[in-house]
This record gives sequence, C-alpha cells and structure tokens, in this order.
Amino acid sequence: MINSFFIYLAESTICLLLFTLIFRLLLSKITYFQWNRCYLLSSVSLALIIPLISPSIWFYGNQPEIIKVFHWNLSPAVWQTKNQFLSSSQLSEKTQDSNQLIFLFTAIYLSGFIYKLWFFLKNLRIIMSLIHQSEKTQEESCYSVYIQTALPTFSFMRYIFLEDEMRQLKQEELLQVIHHEQVHVRQKHTIDLLLFEVVSIVFWFNPTINYLKKSLKLIHEYLVDADIIRYHDLKEYSHLLLKLALRQNNLPMANGISNNQLLNRIMMLTQPKSGQIQKLRFLMAIPALSLTIVSCSFLGDKNNNLPTVAEKIETKHTVTDKKLPVRKITWIGNTLYTDTELDQALSLKKGNIYNEKDIRNRIDDFSPGSVSNLYMDKGYLFFVSSLKSKTINNELDIEITIAEGEKVLINDIILMGNKKISKEDVIKQIAIHKGEFFNRTKLINSMSALAKSGYFDPEKINITPLPTQTPKGWIVDIQFVVEEK
Repeated sequence: MINSFFIYLAESTICLLLFTLIFRLLLSKITYFQWNRCYLLSSVSLALIIPLISPSIWFYGNQPEIIKVFHWNLSPAVWQTKNQFLSSSQLSEKTQDSNQLIFLFTAIYLSGFIYKLWFFLKNLRIIMSLIHQSEKTQEESCYSVYIQTALPTFSFMRYIFLEDEMRQLKQEELLQVIHHEQVHVRQKHTIDLLLFEVVSIVFWFNPTINYLKKSLKLIHEYLVDADIIRYHDLKEYSHLLLKLALRQNNLPMANGISNNQLLNRIMMLTQPKSGQIQKLRFLMAIPALSLTIVSCSFLGDKNNNLPTVAEKIETKHTVTDKKLPVRKITWIGNTLYTDTELDQALSLKKGNIYNEKDIRNRIDDFSPGSVSNLYMDKGYLFFVSSLKSKTINNELDIEITIAEGEKVLINDIILMGNKKISKEDVIKQIAIHKGEFFNRTKLINSMSALAKSGYFDPEKINITPLPTQTPKGWIVDIQFVVEEK
C-alpha cells in the first residue's frame, strides 16, 4: 500500500513536470488569461487522476510482457519470477532493508505533510478570526467588506478585507481597490487557490507546485487587471498599483491587490492582445497528455516489478536423498494459518521418515488440502515457500518459511483459440469466474473439464494467469488458450 502511494506520487510528479514545461515555454506570455487559468487547473487535476488509471486501460499490449516475466506451469504448479532464487535468509535481509527504507521515506514524507497541513490550518484560522473580529463596512449579495489591521488588503471566498490605511485613499482609488477584490470574489479565484493549497500539502516536496501556484495567482491578477481597465483609466490604475506595491500579503490562499510581480502586471496591461493563431499553442497539451500517460504506464508497470513474495524461494545447500526421521518442524511467516493447521496440511509428524525432496513435493501437492492449495485456493496467488533442513544426530530439523503475498481478484476471463465453439459455451465448462478470488483448484478442474468436453485437444490446453497491480491492489486475468479438434 505504501509502495503504491509513493509510486503514485512519482507518477503525478512526472505529469506535473511535463504540463508545467508546456506552460512555461509556450503559454505563460500570451494574453488568453482565462485559457491559461483553465490549463493550470486542468493540468493539476489530470496529474492527480492519470496515475490512478491502470496502465492496462491505456495499453493492453502490456499483457504479453507479463507472460515473459511469469511462468505458470500446472505440473508442477510453481511460480517463477525471472529465475531468481533466494534463500530464506536472503529474503529476510532483502525484506528488512526494504522495510527500513520505506519507513525512512514514510517518516520524511509525513513530517513535511504534517508541517504543510499545520501551516494551512494556521492561515485558515487567521482568516476565520478576521471575519469574527473585523469591522464590517459594506455587504452585498456576493461579497462583504471588512476593515482590519492585521494584514494588507486581500479577498477570501466572498469576503474582502481592507487594511485600515485604505481609509486614507481617495474615494476613486478606494473604489478601484474594492472593485479589484470584487472581481476576485466574482470569478471565484479563492477556490482555485484552495485546490492548489491542498495539492501542495500532498506534494510538499515538489517545487513545481509552488511555481504553478505563483503562476496561477499572477494569472488571477491579469484577469482582474484586464477587467478593471475596462472601467477605469489605465494610467490612474497603474499609479494605484505602484502606490500599493510595498504592501505584501503573505497568505498563500488569499488574493491581494499588491503583488511582487508588479512589473509583469504593468507590462501585461500595455501588451497587445495575442492573436487568434496563438490559441493553437494550447494544442500542445494533447501530446503532453499522451506523454504523461506513456510515462506513467512505464513507471507504473508493476508487471515487470513483481513483489518479492512472488519469487520462487529455494535453498542453495545440497539436498540429500537420504531419508531420515523428522525431529522438529518450524514454520516462519505464516499468519493466515496456525502451525498446527499447516502441520495437518503437510501430513508430517515427528518421527516420520522423509527427506527434503519429499517434503517439497508435499508442500506443492495438488491435493485440495495441501499447503500451497490452502493459500492459493483462497486467492493468495503469490504464495511461495522455502524449505531448509538440518541433520542432527541422523534426524531432520525442518524449517519452512512462508511468504503469503496478497489476495488477488479475478478481473477477466480471456479465451483464445476457439473458432467454432462460442465463448459462452466454453465459459460454461470453466469453474472460475470474474469477481472471484483466485483459486488454483478451480483452474485445475477447469482444465480437466475442457479436456473432457470433447471440443478441444487435451494436450493443447494452456492456462496463464496475467496479474496486474492497481492502486487498490492486485488483480489477475485468466487466459485460456485452446485448440479445437
């Protein structure tokens, strides 16, 4: 779960970076301010949504790669991943190192997240206090005006907060200031900033968010300035901006009339309007969107980075064929079943004569009550086990390490090779269905039923699970490949 979240953060960061580059290089200087506002809001929204969509939705071609990574063989039924063989001690060390690294990243991330959240709530509390403590001077249907002494002039939602020194302005200048904040209120700029504030809390480590947030606030000012000069003299309004330039509002989720990018605003006021042809630049968002989808599909290609628990675990010491009495059985890593239940499934007791090879076969036995089937028939597709033994005084000490993995839901049943027989008729012969948890016994029974149906060559029936990791967990498509008689 934590791994998936960090992958999501990385994918969203890539999306934000690509959209930001398009904005910075092509869109930031044109005068279609409302279009730019929509672009920035859409960019952040898409960066949050795209990584949540499974790559298989975009690229079904990922499935063949899964077949190369995973090899499913019903006789014997074992999972192998990239032919990697790990001893139990190696698996334990690898898991421990991975857990420590994840814990470190989690601690760092939560520290930044909590600080940013605290800062956000602190600013929100300041604004709420101003609403209750400040003097209300004017109220209309869409806004209320307050006089306060704590902060420079700004607006938040439907509230306009004028600093006390605004009383010293000329009546015409004061009207322009109020008009300025009215436009912020009317165009609901605070909602934009709140969205960016929430995103900046989650992605506190990403400097791209800060750049986009500053760009959005500047676009808000461009929009307001363009509206103001429709009703007021450009020269007088520019002088007013210069007069108020030194008063800075440090609330990140509030809009204020003063801004440290004043020169850009004045230049934009006097800049000729961009031509209609410049709107074509926004079409660059289409290849950027495609590139983000491709990038996320590669970074999020969990099928090529399958979990450690899916690796076939073997010991590297020499396995003796000599049969000895079992002195002790130790289970490690099991949480779903008790040691007693696993002993019963293994049908192995102290004093029984076995060698290590026999015990391996009993673990991977196809009988319904075998250890492997106990797990795999309950959806634990990635169940694997390792076994090592030690000979003490001509007796065997057995240590079996269990890696249970995750429960996996069946997403779809894929049928290939049927030409005369309809898919519906074949599905009737199959004992496993969409929406169920993975079940190895049902797959074996399905293969047997297809072989006995008389429709297909029994030697040419293949079953391949195609697992895919999603933000909500692992799912698997079951692919049946048949050859009709």
